[in-house]
Amino acid sequence: MAQRTRVGLVFSYNENWIGGTYYFLNLIHALNLVEDRNKPIISIITSNENDFIYVKNETQYKYLEFFNKEYRLNKLEKGINKILKKVGFKLPFSKDKYVNQLDLIYKYYADASFKNFKNCVFWIPDFQEKFLPQYFKKEEINLRQQYYEDIAFNKDYISFSSNTSLKHFESLFPKSKIKKFVIQFAVTHPNFESLDFKSVLDKYKINKNFFFSPNQFWEHKNHIVVLKALKILKNQGFNALVLFSGKENDNRNKEYVLSLKKYISENNLNENVKFLGFIPRNEQLLIMKKAKAIIQPSFFEGWSTVVEDVKAVNNFILLSDIEVHREQMTTNCVFFNPNNEGELALLMKKTEQSPPIIKKINYDLNLKSFSNDFVNLIKEVST
Repeated sequence: MAQRTRVGLVFSYNENWIGGTYYFLNLIHALNLVEDRNKPIISIITSNENDFIYVKNETQYKYLEFFNKEYRLNKLEKGINKILKKVGFKLPFSKDKYVNQLDLIYKYYADASFKNFKNCVFWIPDFQEKFLPQYFKKEEINLRQQYYEDIAFNKDYISFSSNTSLKHFESLFPKSKIKKFVIQFAVTHPNFESLDFKSVLDKYKINKNFFFSPNQFWEHKNHIVVLKALKILKNQGFNALVLFSGKENDNRNKEYVLSLKKYISENNLNENVKFLGFIPRNEQLLIMKKAKAIIQPSFFEGWSTVVEDVKAVNNFILLSDIEVHREQMTTNCVFFNPNNEGELALLMKKTEQSPPIIKKINYDLNLKSFSNDFVNLIKEVST
């Protein structure tokens, strides 16, 4: 049997950007669908062994190994190297020895580690700061630009999650000769159907039908348009309930969540909104499955995990009308202007009064396409 390709994934569990964590988990999950002879060895490159254990438990992927990102030579290895160096022998120990056994490394573009590794694929989710600079500090915008330019003109491989992001890159760096890949990720879900739904409702004190908006609490996710739509509906005598989940923290705007809660209080919407916090993944998915509809009001996405989740659980979504959402979702959805709360309110009311007919889709095809695309990338880069 031919030797397995060895792929390094630079990984770190991060609740402040859980979408990035889920991205790499879904990447490994997808490889479970590949024929065994084509399955690569995945080296989880991390400074925390607990991250490796987490990935192993979550994905159950057969060919996983731990690679300590902070590996240093011990005293014995250093001593042997020192002695052999004096007599002109090749040094047997090197902190880069294991790295050099990898056929390729796949990583988030802004991670500074292994950036000079020959077969390194840099994943760029999107170029949000180019379109919504008001949500970023100038220093961060400049730093991202430096990363992009270095990758575009000095590196060999880049990966995007959407054709929309690819198009943006090509418009920003039309002279770049870098090899470009588009891998539209799909999600693999833990078992959630066995959960008792009533127990979950009781846990979060939910006592009526609801819409669900599961997003990180970042300002560009545009929670405020949902609250404004709820205010319109309430003024019309229509009391809808929207559940929000996600870690209540925006590193770019510490006042963001407070401003949302202030709006809720000032407009008497406390009975119409419930913040669930950062909840277990299986509970989140069950709530998503049982919701009247999902609301994804974001101003910008690279390839939305929320949208993929909705496709996988086969529910309906009210979706902000942005380019990447049009690329990502064509069935079981309706689009609205993310700046128009009146339009969203009308759609919420219509959904409540006349539940949409949901078309069954075969999401296994999305997963298969995802795994094939990643395996093809591996083959092209490592040969």
